[in-house]
Amino acid sequence: MWHRQWGQVTVSPEIHGFAQFPEEILCIDIGGATVLEQILFNKMMLTSSFYHHHKVRSSFRLLVHVMWSLQTKGLTLNGVKLDRAANYLQVDDSHILACPNKEQDKGLREVMMSLKNRVLPQRALVITKKALLTEESSAEYFRIRDSSQLRSRLEKDIVSQAGIENVFLDFPDEPTFAASGLQSVVRLSQRNYVILDSLYPLSGWVTGYAEFRYRAYVFAPPKYEEKVSKAAISVLADAHITLDTKLARELAKLPLPDVNAQ
Repeated sequence: MWHRQWGQVTVSPEIHGFAQFPEEILCIDIGGATVLEQILFNKMMLTSSFYHHHKVRSSFRLLVHVMWSLQTKGLTLNGVKLDRAANYLQVDDSHILACPNKEQDKGLREVMMSLKNRVLPQRALVITKKALLTEESSAEYFRIRDSSQLRSRLEKDIVSQAGIENVFLDFPDEPTFAASGLQSVVRLSQRNYVILDSLYPLSGWVTGYAEFRYRAYVFAPPKYEEKVSKAAISVLADAHITLDTKLARELAKLPLPDVNAQ
């Protein structure tokens, strides 16, 4: 339907007579494009500084673990049983942050108290595209990223090898708002239209973010980062993911091995 040519948007003439009646296509005037640019810019900044921040991601993984445990064990959250999707609408922050009641098992109570007191999982490894040393590693990385079953299996393998519970593999969703730049039409004049991406190269930012700034994490309980890091490196190697371990540990703020140690 849409064809991009030298930054211009054209539409096949047979589609709703766009060439004769361009105003029938929803668009934004060039005078209002700045507002849309500001909205998209804020999304970009929130993605890198908030949505994908490692503390936000570790909190999210801990929360998902709590909800999953409550559901699979048939437990309630302050009287609310999470056996139906509609019941989740009855749960808010006060339910999550309230002191866990006695009907929950000890392990789950400890996790919920950790979430309440912000004793969050810590980075044991940080995986970037640059840390993937082979093409096979990259292929397996994306396969694991896109499969919750594979991630769950690897988490269990890391837990088994490290002997530590509550280890999480986290792959944040990559930004999807680049489509806004390709689908938003801006009117420059009566019969002169461009897509927003030709004025504000949002797709280029998203591509650069995915290539250089996107990070996946292996999270571990506090004080067990080193143990989980070593186990994760071994488990990922068995899954055909060869890492630049120095980089992955350095990004996780873990001390590098002492090459002079005996």
